[in-house]
Amino acid sequence: MIRADYAKWLARGHEHEQAGRPIDAMVCYRRAINSNKHSVEAQYRLGQLLRGLGRHKEARAAWRAGLALSPGDERLLLGVAGTARRAGAYSEAIDAYLRIGARMGVALSRVAQGDEAAYADLSTVLGNGAAYRRWDNLAITLAAAPPSAARSAFLLELGGSRISEFPPLLLALTAEEMIASGAFEQAREVLARAELLAQTIYDPEVLRRLALAEASSGSSKSWAERYALRCVELVASTPQVAWPRRTAGEPLRIAYLIMPGTPIVIGGVSVEPGAYLRAVVAAHPRERFAAKVYVVGDAAIESLAELLPATVALEKLVIPAEPAVARRVAESDPDALIDLTGMRAPLGLLLARRPARTLWTYPGLAGAHVAPLPMHALPALAASDEQVLTQHRLALERALGEACAGCRA
Repeated sequence: MIRADYAKWLARGHEHEQAGRPIDAMVCYRRAINSNKHSVEAQYRLGQLLRGLGRHKEARAAWRAGLALSPGDERLLLGVAGTARRAGAYSEAIDAYLRIGARMGVALSRVAQGDEAAYADLSTVLGNGAAYRRWDNLAITLAAAPPSAARSAFLLELGGSRISEFPPLLLALTAEEMIASGAFEQAREVLARAELLAQTIYDPEVLRRLALAEASSGSSKSWAERYALRCVELVASTPQVAWPRRTAGEPLRIAYLIMPGTPIVIGGVSVEPGAYLRAVVAAHPRERFAAKVYVVGDAAIESLAELLPATVALEKLVIPAEPAVARRVAESDPDALIDLTGMRAPLGLLLARRPARTLWTYPGLAGAHVAPLPMHALPALAASDEQVLTQHRLALERALGEACAGCRA
């Protein structure tokens, strides 16, 4: 039976604890337990207090009593594991850690299945500083998990306390969340931490995420260069595309990579993908240019089809871009491929395989690919209104025509 004064003693104990009166707090927590024999919270707080006073044996006893009421409570398991290890009771400590590990595995499985409540379980264990060695598993699970408020809060909280233990992928995910929340200075600190591990990072996807975070935080382009170099290295041993000479007078073939649903940001100018398609891609003179649009990302292509004439082909690009995808793009023999997506999507390996005779991007594109990927520079874009976009199309066509003239005879 719970007596009416239980809540009063629990609250009063917390007040004494916050005020730095541990003995008074301990008395109140014991009275709270007398008022409610099933209070897991009171047992946990009493154990925390006793451990702080150096009374580890009593703390362990309090947490054991709590575990008898709630065998799966991670806070109590952590407390028992730590005090048992300190006392030399290694079997008990190992048992507690194994039980924590089992619950971590369950929590990760729940996260992978989209259960946002599982993040609270992860926070309970990892937020208490428990020894953990499966950071890579956690990072892979979080990378695959859909964006959510719970995921963001978990990464930000964990990044504030255990960043020194993070593997590269988890550093990249944390930097992404910090940038999304406007914490740019903290994101730069995370990138500085990743810099210490730079020589050990070979996964192009990890490099891409770090490069995108770096670009969004206003830092240098060192990660973008590492990403580009790694992509070039990975495809260096594969056969290069042998382009035949094209016949003069044929329309110049242009392939566009575009990600609907998010603006194209070029040198601070924000252009909606639909506006770019209407004013630039759809307006190319058909007798001189043959355009094809490859859609990157999850957005449906039906709405884009309404913006383009029937002469402009539209195709969904499978991500990540495997060699077969690069070959498919190359089948149309494009003279120029224009990247409007940048590192927002994993396209580095596709570009490194040279699926077009020339590769182009805007140097001011947010998250633009950089050398050693062989990117030509498109003319700058001054504004996003229709008149400026029309003039920009003419400048773009001149630049492409001059650069590709050598491929045609």
